[in-house]
Amino acid sequence: MRYSAVIPILMMLALAVSRAAAQAAPLHPDTPPAWLYPGAPAPDVPPDTVTPHHLPHSTQALTLPQVSNPFAPADWQPKSHPALPVSVAYGRTPDVIACGYCHLPNGIGRPENAALAGLPEGYIIAQVQSMRKNVRQNARPDWRPTVNMHKVALAARIEEVATAAQYFSSLPYHRAVTVVESAEVPKVREAGFVHVPIRGAGAGKELIGERILETPASYERFELR
Repeated sequence: MRYSAVIPILMMLALAVSRAAAQAAPLHPDTPPAWLYPGAPAPDVPPDTVTPHHLPHSTQALTLPQVSNPFAPADWQPKSHPALPVSVAYGRTPDVIACGYCHLPNGIGRPENAALAGLPEGYIIAQVQSMRKNVRQNARPDWRPTVNMHKVALAARIEEVATAAQYFSSLPYHRAVTVVESAEVPKVREAGFVHVPIRGAGAGKELIGERILETPASYERFELR
């Protein structure tokens, strides 16, 4: 398993098909599997909003509210990439979330957001235009990550999209995913639009069936973006 060169986000993908799942009743072809769209239920314990957090190879100390500010998201290693354009670093309140919040300053993104690093500039612009025209839609139109992206696409100015596309296309892509093929996987829960292995009561393993599960190796570091 390997960390991203900029912000360590280590994922595990588990892929296998069990005999039991193969015999299960098929879904309606227009119904996306529920495991594709994990939710973000409220945490059982309120998050700590005052303790500063640190990451290796970074001199910064940021609280969770600072990390999760959609209009000034965390940039743990600002010297590891070119200067962020305003659209990536801050966005524009109240409608245009900073591109770096979801796709990260290194462009690698998270499971619920696309990796943009290294994509052609024109391709990124074309995808935003498709969202503005409602040509590009999602199989789950109520899923919050894609709802937010469509809102940004509608509100963003042409120059904001252009500068963000130019920035992300200039970045190298760093693989942040390790694929593990297995018939059994840890039991998971939904948290922050990803699957997280259950700890304590309820922990254990189960058949993966026909799912593809993507989960951070460290959810705590993952939530530090």
